[in-house]
Amino acid sequence: MKLEIGMYVRTDYCIYKIFRKTGEMCSLTFYDVGVKNKISNEQIIKASHNIIDLIEVGDYVNGEKVIYKDEKSVSTKSDYKQGGYMMFVDEVKTIVTKERFNSMKFEVK
Repeated sequence: MKLEIGMYVRTDYCIYKIFRKTGEMCSLTFYDVGVKNKISNEQIIKASHNIIDLIEVGDYVNGEKVIYKDEKSVSTKSDYKQGGYMMFVDEVKTIVTKERFNSMKFEVK
């Protein structure tokens, strides 16, 4: 897939939005905190114009863990099949990938 400015990309650590592209390098912004970074095309796992396409079960959206996902929405509530809350693309404000969450968590034993 050809990468374009305005697309979202998922790496093994974060979801970014492309704001500039020069050759094989993309200048990106973290979707959740606005931090700028540069990555190469080889680091990109998936890319899409639709942010929902990049969210996976286990990621955290708006501070809540995603437990269900379809093509148009995600759900963070366990009762989604019984009329629970579905979150659509315009409601997504922050995303923390499950890989990033797991790399930062501290388990108390």
